Amino acid sequence: MAIKISFINFKGGVGKTTLAVNFAATLGKKDYKTLLVDLDPQANASIYLLSPELMERRISKDGGETHKTTYQMFLDIIEQTHKFNFDEAVIECVVRDERGNVLNTNLDLLPNTYEAIDLEYKLRAYQGVAASILKRQMRNSPAEDRYDFIIFDCPPNLYMTTVNALVYSDYFIIPVYPDPFSYFGLDVLCKEIQRRIRDNIDVVGSNPPKLLAVIFSRVKRQATHFITQNKARFERLIEELKRSEDLRIVSEITEIFSDEDLMFGDTVVVPDSVDKHIPVVHGKQSHEQVKKYTETMDRIVDRILEKISSEHPYVIRR
Repeated sequence: MAIKISFINFKGGVGKTTLAVNFAATLGKKDYKTLLVDLDPQANASIYLLSPELMERRISKDGGETHKTTYQMFLDIIEQTHKFNFDEAVIECVVRDERGNVLNTNLDLLPNTYEAIDLEYKLRAYQGVAASILKRQMRNSPAEDRYDFIIFDCPPNLYMTTVNALVYSDYFIIPVYPDPFSYFGLDVLCKEIQRRIRDNIDVVGSNPPKLLAVIFSRVKRQATHFITQNKARFERLIEELKRSEDLRIVSEITEIFSDEDLMFGDTVVVPDSVDKHIPVVHGKQSHEQVKKYTETMDRIVDRILEKISSEHPYVIRR
């Protein structure tokens, strides 16, 4: 049975997609069969990993293959069609070099399309239980048996597409930039997630998703005092949320990854890796910043695997 993890925030520019892609790639490098699911209509995770040829076919309506996307997975339920086929839509071994050589045999991608920009309107008009569509479709696919982990890159909001991911997930991770806006936003975000889960408890069942981690991202390393000050504020907030009887989503396993060796700086290697359509963790380790990013992601993934294995003993670090 796959472990499902959503990467979420209701603001953009915090490095959510970059972390989701590289987190999934690192799981693959550790020999976990991993599916990355792009739920964002901006299709950034798909753009990150797909070759220009595949991007044209899948992401653009003119390419003729937008039915092989997460958008069509939702449309099949909303419009009562049968166009989506999981095996045809999933792009296996998606990480490849410029010559087409496979760099990660364990990472597959279920892409999205720009056409999904109207999905929220369609979900609001849908007469059924809109929050259950993703869960229904994924459980009717071979995904849960085929993969060890399913990672969702969600839109930068808490609309119905993101709610679909949350009610299906076991855990979620929130990337933040450690500033006062994110501090206040994290409190609001956690309470709003709890409300959305409560509103859809019939779909969620008895095991609501838990907040695994808050990850400091796009940090400017020179702002040492600023980071230290805000780190303490974030840690106090999480401790307060853990004591809240109402917020079952924040638990003892929730952690802020804010130590020097567990945060990500704002580095030029990220846009370069996107331009090459190769995750940073598959970049040249002779490059100092690539090596540092890779080592940080490796430590974070190991810490998260330990947390998950405490609740799911069958998840063993490999």
